[in-house]
Amino acid sequence: MFRDLHKAQAEWGGRFDPEAEGLHPIAAGWIHDFLGTAAFQASEFGRCVTLLTRAYHAAIDSGQLRRATSLATNIGNAFTGLNAH
Repeated sequence: MFRDLHKAQAEWGGRFDPEAEGLHPIAAGWIHDFLGTAAFQASEFGRCVTLLTRAYHAAIDSGQLRRATSLATNIGNAFTGLNAH
């Protein structure tokens, strides 16, 4: 993702449905993190905030507090990209 956004999206992007219902929180968290990171790398900061916030909540729901902290930082960086501090 960080080296070649287009290659990562071509290989993995079509495998995940951001609107999928009933996923285990861990799976949902990783899917939304992937999609949110892709949005960040594409400078789609509004979409990034939405997706990473979903990943954050999934991390909280599954007890992944360290992961949730990292996601919160990334959400803050996306808000910086929007100039919406």
